Amino acid sequence: KQITPQHTPRRNKSPCDELFLGEIYLIHFFSLSLHDTTISVMITIDDIRRPIHADLEAFNTFVTDSFSAEGELLREMLTYALSSRGKGVRPTLTLLAASVSNPTTSTANATGEERNCTKRTYLAAMLVEMIHTASLIHDDVLDSADERRGRASINAKWQSNMAVILGDYILARTLSLGMA
Repeated sequence: KQITPQHTPRRNKSPCDELFLGEIYLIHFFSLSLHDTTISVMITIDDIRRPIHADLEAFNTFVTDSFSAEGELLREMLTYALSSRGKGVRPTLTLLAASVSNPTTSTANATGEERNCTKRTYLAAMLVEMIHTASLIHDDVLDSADERRGRASINAKWQSNMAVILGDYILARTLSLGMA
């Protein structure tokens, strides 16, 4: 965290001045004005993830273990799609909300890091993230997008009809897991 006093004129804004969703970081600037001095604190996505680090690792393992495909092409496409899921803001918020609302489920993992979430929480986070992922794949087909997150989109790499099948598979698999 970085605290930098700055002399700025008083403004009639809320203490939470700005929320920036960048390509790499989620940065939240919190400003507090006292007389003519403003104190700003910068919080990165890593700061936000720190309390649930062990849960995020368990969540990523849960997602990887939940998605498999028998066909070689579908497996390759699935691996490609799951390897670039972005910043993971949705599952991070889901896991944070669950750990705040249910702190009594705390357990330690094999490395001694504390986990606050259950398998059911990982499932909820996965539902949110994978429905979003499937919708992005379908959106890239509709927009004829060549890139997603700095790499070739699924439809650019394997053609639109295969991208639709992958998006449908992810959606169907996700909903199937959610109903189990």
